[in-house]
Amino acid sequence: MPRSCTALSTVKVPVMGGGEFPPNEALMISRIRLPFFCIVLSLLFQTGAVGCCKQAALTVHAFSLWAVFTNPFYVMSIIFLAAQAVTWQIALRAYPLSFAYFVKSGIFVNILLLSHFVFHETVSTGNMLGAGLIIAGILVLTRTNNGAQGNV
Repeated sequence: MPRSCTALSTVKVPVMGGGEFPPNEALMISRIRLPFFCIVLSLLFQTGAVGCCKQAALTVHAFSLWAVFTNPFYVMSIIFLAAQAVTWQIALRAYPLSFAYFVKSGIFVNILLLSHFVFHETVSTGNMLGAGLIIAGILVLTRTNNGAQGNV
């Protein structure tokens, strides 16, 4: 069992009037789902960072170190990347890198959607077919018994 999850298996919930509940089934399920939730959060944080960087590039007229620290989109991008790093580390403690990184390849789909709906960029049929293949691959990997054997 990964060290990040060890504490969860020994948690005792206090009950009004004294006594304690042993760890319940919901807590055990959350121990399994937290790392996968962290992969998804990592994916969303990375998407946010890319979107903020794109917006910063569109709003900064002349690049300088001062522009990086004063542009709110650059600052938000750094915050998103920091949050992504934390959630990614939690996920990697529980899953093999081959599984976690493959699921995280969903970033390509997110960027495609972001570029079309937020930045109004053209999306080709090839882009959509490629995104469909990525989604299919992620679904196949996450549905197989071998995909997430890691430490969970």
